Amino acid sequence: MNATPEWTEHWNGLRNRRLLLAFAAATWLVLWIVLGAPGLLIGFLLLLAAYWQLRGWPCPRCREPLVGAGFRTFIDRCRSCDLEAFAHHVHVQTPVTSSNPDAFALSRRTRRFVAGYEIAAGASLMVLSAFAGGPWWFLLTLEGLTGLSLAAGIWLWRDDARGYALTRTMQLIQLIRVQSPWLTYFSTTGIAIDLTHLDQNVTVATKFNATFALRLLPGESFGVAVNLWAAALLLVLIHARPRVEPAPAAVPATISESIANPAPS
Repeated sequence: MNATPEWTEHWNGLRNRRLLLAFAAATWLVLWIVLGAPGLLIGFLLLLAAYWQLRGWPCPRCREPLVGAGFRTFIDRCRSCDLEAFAHHVHVQTPVTSSNPDAFALSRRTRRFVAGYEIAAGASLMVLSAFAGGPWWFLLTLEGLTGLSLAAGIWLWRDDARGYALTRTMQLIQLIRVQSPWLTYFSTTGIAIDLTHLDQNVTVATKFNATFALRLLPGESFGVAVNLWAAALLLVLIHARPRVEPAPAAVPATISESIANPAPS
């Protein structure tokens, strides 16, 4: 079947965003090689923005994000209305007759794994942070972050929308660490798999701790770390939401109910 302007106009956005993601990945590597640690930071932010755009691209028929929730990004059908990717204009214009209630729902096992991790990390790190030294505002911030992790896990375990939103927020604030002559920022509550570029050295290290720092003009050399664990959780949760139970089918009226409540003429 030959392509026509009507056929292509529905899918130009998806095609362009896929190309943009590939371009952003290549740009990240080039910037990292040329600029070092600053290139790692700038390139990763560009890649994250391109990925977020692709994951949020709406299906032209049901207008929900095409890829739904989960790891898969390059899919061949809409997770919600089952429209085939790059389908013809005729199929795009076909009304949606049903939608998949699990399109944006995590599996019970995945959801409870993430929730259990948040609860365990929040509880254990709240105890550990009680023995940490530092000024009062630092200890208060640390206890607050670990408490938010605990609340996020409990709500997520219950499939509450607040758990999804708070878990995404907790991963975002842990996603990047920056050390520079002007600003130092890092935050960790739980597992961190850090891809770090510091002083011409590139390392990957796994940690489990509760840390937080925000300092201006510390006078340190420039370094960047990307938390791959937080990035993976964001990938899973980016469009996840509580499962929507399908509406129950209407129960046919009995003969006696039909006589008692006749349909209006």
